[in-house]
Amino acid sequence: MASAQKQSANVDLFDAYFGRADMDRDGRISGNEAVAFFQGSGLPKQVLAQDNDSMLSVREFCVALYLMERLGMPPSSSATK
Repeated sequence: MASAQKQSANVDLFDAYFGRADMDRDGRISGNEAVAFFQGSGLPKQVLAQDNDSMLSVREFCVALYLMERLGMPPSSSATK
């Protein structure tokens, strides 16, 4: 039960991050939005550039956040404000 609660908390947190990063509220993160959000995270720009359509869906964005969390990397210093 505790893992389901943690997973739900992660989904809520990632959803909040996505809302902050999706500045134009179109449901996707553009390259410029991704750079602005992840700036200062330590994630190399070439990693973000691997996306085929230059846009991040909610799922792609959450995968990036999850991988960063597993590596102990914060999303960005401005994302948590």
